[in-house]
Amino acid sequence: MNQPPRTDSSHTKWSVNWPVGVLPLVCLAWCGPALSQSRAAVQAEPEPVREAPFQPYLNVVESFVRQTNMPDTLSAREADRQTHEWVTQLSPGFKVHSKGTNQEIEGGARLDIVRYGKDSRPNQTIPIGALQSTTEWPDSGLGLKAGWAAQREASSTASGGDPNDGYSTMTWRVAPFFEKDLSADTTLNAQVVKSLTDYRGLSETTPQRDDKQETTATASWTTRPSPLGYQISFTHNRQSPWGQATNSAYLLSESITRLRGTWAPVPEWQIGPIVGSESTRLKTSANSGDDRKYSGAFTGWHARWSPEERAQLSVESENRKLGHSWQANALYRLAWTDMSARWCRVVTAYGSSACALGANGNLDLRSLNEMGTIATTLGAHTREDASGMLTLKGRRDTLTFEAGRADITPLEGQNTTALSERSRKYYFTSDFTHRLTRTTRFTARLNWTRAHSTLMSGLNPSGTYTFSRSFSWNTAISTDLSRQAAATLGLRRLIVHSTDPLKGDSGELAAFAGLGYRF
Repeated sequence: MNQPPRTDSSHTKWSVNWPVGVLPLVCLAWCGPALSQSRAAVQAEPEPVREAPFQPYLNVVESFVRQTNMPDTLSAREADRQTHEWVTQLSPGFKVHSKGTNQEIEGGARLDIVRYGKDSRPNQTIPIGALQSTTEWPDSGLGLKAGWAAQREASSTASGGDPNDGYSTMTWRVAPFFEKDLSADTTLNAQVVKSLTDYRGLSETTPQRDDKQETTATASWTTRPSPLGYQISFTHNRQSPWGQATNSAYLLSESITRLRGTWAPVPEWQIGPIVGSESTRLKTSANSGDDRKYSGAFTGWHARWSPEERAQLSVESENRKLGHSWQANALYRLAWTDMSARWCRVVTAYGSSACALGANGNLDLRSLNEMGTIATTLGAHTREDASGMLTLKGRRDTLTFEAGRADITPLEGQNTTALSERSRKYYFTSDFTHRLTRTTRFTARLNWTRAHSTLMSGLNPSGTYTFSRSFSWNTAISTDLSRQAAATLGLRRLIVHSTDPLKGDSGELAAFAGLGYRF
């Protein structure tokens, strides 16, 4: 199930006391006219439905949950106690996609409102979604992007997927930009991105995380290779807490100027050198003496091979002042399969690094938590992510495998008065979808994680070591009752082992039924 909410006074709780189990029946009765269409109409081939620019919807899920929590701090009698209860989740939301001559709005949002029948946990209200608006002024090259995103994140790499742990995060982003083709082969781009991220713990055992503000300014002049080309670019990035900082007064400010040369002897090949200069300021605590500055020149190279439209390999490597960074991506598509791999290493001041975030000011609509690479890090760290994905596609079936590893390491010489984390996480996920009929689908999901981390601070330089592993599966059958309504019935299982004494081992087994209606 969803993670429990903050228990402090700043968290908004759902206070309406409806009888558990009544909401699905009310919604079913309310949607009755739409569900009473003829059997012939349901069995017929569904006609394409034109999506409305604004589509509100309502989902209701009723679950019977058996949950076991066994923190090491509890007595044996308390640890053996299991909780059986009904849990109701109400999720009103909307999807929007509106495209005009000069403006486009797309995305969606919902509000997950959860009520626990026996009050085993505080009720919770958590926003989920992402919205983005893009406005362009004709013939000027000027534009403005503004976005909002909300999601759940794990509290640390070693949280093991525990639903009782993590954060509810909200990010606001605004990005004015300029894009202009000066000639058939020359393009000028400039952009400033300002983002604010708010973190709210979902339980009282979740470590406090400072809210984050980030400013990124970029400008580039690009000449496409024919066969020689180049790009001159400038990037400035600044990351720091905003509001009241509780854990550290970290600051990462970085300015980079690059010159990328490109030689394309044939259209399928591109290769070239990278030269540049950088200036980095790193501050990891409130101590005025802990203010380091690094500057100097760096070199690197890049290459790209695209023998056909469905195959691509790209590599970029730089010997930076704070360490070696690289990024490699491979992609291959066939009619029945997709294969991709990614390997990158970056220096970042927060766990959600550039390896996973969207580019050019776009809010990534894909949850970073689903990628298995979220971690809490304060101060400057190096981050190395490696992952691979394989998708097999049939006429009625789709099978997806994804596996990877995520490493986070504090920079050498960092002042340990800042809270920092050294961690490694392995993950594997598999999804299966089978279309039973034109209107009925069977889905299954399998997830496994294994992680360990050491959380260090000035009071505890050697760090606190924690280990966790989790295993979960989820199966469901869903059917379209009409063009606007759908029903779901399923089972899920979660097992979590953790050496954290405040969490211990836990498990969950649940049967659930849901009803969704699009207005």
